[in-house]
Amino acid sequence: MTQYPQFFASFNRRVYYVAVGLIVLAAFSGSTAQEEKKIESDAAPKVHREGTRIEQQPISFRTESDRLWATIGNSAKPILVLENLAAQRIYRANREDPEDCKWTVSGQFTEFEGRNFFLIERAVRLYQKDK
Repeated sequence: MTQYPQFFASFNRRVYYVAVGLIVLAAFSGSTAQEEKKIESDAAPKVHREGTRIEQQPISFRTESDRLWATIGNSAKPILVLENLAAQRIYRANREDPEDCKWTVSGQFTEFEGRNFFLIERAVRLYQKDK
């Protein structure tokens, strides 16, 4: 008869530990899901699919460190420009006069690791009167 109360006492302790473990696991899972949603919402939205082209569209550029960034249309997030001679020409012009940063550009989008990049194929500077 003494075994039953001892068995039930250890059984109740096990149930208690399992219940506490499940509560902790549920709390951790909830915070992880919230963090994943925050990361997804903070991630840069995909602008275009791989190979999407634009033709003679006005784009503004800025330089940061040694990289060239393009803001296309009303996009909130700038897109990193892939290096080539056209990008080099824009980069140098932008370093000389950061205020004069608008160009008419043709090119295509690429995608890598969920981020978009832009490859410039043709660029013509928009002058003050054209802006």
